[in-house]
Amino acid sequence: MTFEEALFTGYTHDGGILVPHTIPIVSPETLAEWRKLQLTYQQVVTRVVRLFVDEIELSTSELEQCVRAAYSDFPPEVIRIRPVVDSSGKSVQLVELFHGPTGSFKDLSLCLIVKLMDLFLARRNKHALLLVSVFVLAVKF
Repeated sequence: MTFEEALFTGYTHDGGILVPHTIPIVSPETLAEWRKLQLTYQQVVTRVVRLFVDEIELSTSELEQCVRAAYSDFPPEVIRIRPVVDSSGKSVQLVELFHGPTGSFKDLSLCLIVKLMDLFLARRNKHALLLVSVFVLAVKF
């Protein structure tokens, strides 16, 4: 199955989820190199997606365009990491995953999925409507 087919299919014929036949391995050396380069979130996403999608199916320029568009409504760093002191006085890192358009961690993946779908639909001069719901729970203490 191509990446495009998987993107639009979503599930296997028996209702299970799709997983790649092989999962690319990112070596510790590659991770160290990426860290040294101080890549942006968008650059890391582009490199990781490239491991799963062949250049023939999705060019690097198309991928970069989709990634750029997907995270345009996020703050520049996309994911914010803040130092916080816990109740015992220990310093910990708080990762904020809620800076997307709906305030949900799911924005990190779904914003890109939508842009990729747009690209593949435009190639075929087709349109689709994607309905999602956001569940908000308000708790009063």
